[in-house]
Amino acid sequence: MIYTAMSERDAKLLGKVENMVVFTDFDAEKLMNIPADAARRMLSRLAKKGAIARIERGKYVTASVA
Repeated sequence: MIYTAMSERDAKLLGKVENMVVFTDFDAEKLMNIPADAARRMLSRLAKKGAIARIERGKYVTASVA
């Protein structure tokens, strides 16, 4: 899959979750040490870019798994 340009922070999160089957917004919050609302915005942005897929509210998989 071809991703649009992403920030260094987005790429860092993708690197941390790439080996996780399913991850949550809470996981992103803790892995990146950012507030919950920032984690949700980051995940939403990555889902819109196609880098991750939302499987249900608050749960995601990387695009390679989806």
